[in-house]
Amino acid sequence: MSNRVVLLGAGHAHLEVLRRFARRPVTGTDLTLVTPQALTPYTGMIPGLIAGRFQTGDAFIDAHKLAQAAKAETYLTHGTKIDVRNRSVTCADGSVLNYDYLSINIGARTVPPFDIDPAGPRVLGVKPVAQLLQTLRDVFEQTKTPRITLAGGGAGGIEIAAALSARGAAVTLVTGATGLLPRAPKKARKRILKRLRKAQVTVHEKKSLIGTEPENADKDGLALLSDGSSVATDLIILATGVAAPALFDEIDLPKSPDGFLKVNTFLQSAADTRIFAAGDCISFPVFQDDRPLPRAGVYAVRQGPVLAHNLHATLTGKKMRNYTAQENHLAILSLHPNNAVGIKGKRVFAGPLIANLKDAIDRRFIARYRAAE
Repeated sequence: MSNRVVLLGAGHAHLEVLRRFARRPVTGTDLTLVTPQALTPYTGMIPGLIAGRFQTGDAFIDAHKLAQAAKAETYLTHGTKIDVRNRSVTCADGSVLNYDYLSINIGARTVPPFDIDPAGPRVLGVKPVAQLLQTLRDVFEQTKTPRITLAGGGAGGIEIAAALSARGAAVTLVTGATGLLPRAPKKARKRILKRLRKAQVTVHEKKSLIGTEPENADKDGLALLSDGSSVATDLIILATGVAAPALFDEIDLPKSPDGFLKVNTFLQSAADTRIFAAGDCISFPVFQDDRPLPRAGVYAVRQGPVLAHNLHATLTGKKMRNYTAQENHLAILSLHPNNAVGIKGKRVFAGPLIANLKDAIDRRFIARYRAAE
């Protein structure tokens, strides 16, 4: 009998699973990919795409072609229920997929931290990326200099703010109570703030976005800040904290207090060794203070080879590997049009050469999967 393996989601980790299974297939394995979109955006290149540095095709990977190379069947839909007892996934299109092994890489969801006034400015998250990109296309078609407010002082908010400014928007970045990159060295924060201001991004440090309301009878609106001030804006983008996928609301498996799936060092569910997971949807406490792994693309990318190996090992009776998170990895923040700040531990690098290095890393990542299609 065949082993039925369902890959739920086409995140960065599952792209690596497909690539490796295409190179080393396992006899007697039926592989299925479930994803609502055939094309997966590479998050590292999205700011460059927004800024106009890349074309749309540069920043997306064809998950369907990777699945074909791995002899996997693709369902262009998303999961709505996981039945752990009966080992099945119910999908939005009505399909019910039975599995012997399930791997989940579906990311997280953005939940607005306030009630949205329907008459105020439009509010959306940075994901799904396809929706963000389409909304930005519409906004820039309506006006050459749209007023856009970014909420979130993490890497995503910083990069997208700089990218939008490079594209011609009037950008306001509201960092939240913890400020810009609170865990980064002070030297890095100062350099980033200086470059954002040079790029004409208005930065509201240690303030939070708490609501919206109409500005006037037109489509303009106001973003309301925690200090009582407001910012006139046409669009609000949330690059703030994320919530666990709705799919996990009723799943009968151990979860963190905030609803993310708990996994062990093999990237397996803590209670069901037939279920694996990776990326933003998991809870994986690794650091000395027991805080969870940050939800950043670099971790999903590095989980990919371990996840692929462990699925392969499970199917072939081989030894699995532990995933070990590297806290002090090199993080590079793109500050378009042609600048970047790199951080590794307490060391900080900045300038066009760092931007070129990031471009080279990103293009090499994309090329790896294009070659496997």
